[in-house]
Amino acid sequence: MSLQAVSDDRIVRVRGIPMLVKCYDPETGDAVVVEPSDHSFDPATPGMLGTPQVRKLRRKDEYQPDDDPSSWPVSGPCADRPTA
Repeated sequence: MSLQAVSDDRIVRVRGIPMLVKCYDPETGDAVVVEPSDHSFDPATPGMLGTPQVRKLRRKDEYQPDDDPSSWPVSGPCADRPTA
């Protein structure tokens, strides 16, 4: 199977930090999560805004889900591909 869009808010924790799941692969357990960016967001510096968030692929052994991933509702192919 491939990454499927998660159709409602599901949270996983990576090193204790809660992150929103955007996509999930039911066969492998991999998930695309929204992580904070390493770049600062400074509106006082035009052109240097950075990236407010990063979508990152996490393997099933890299995160702890708040609930059972097999219960996550998926709604077709994922459009939110990893950016990092």
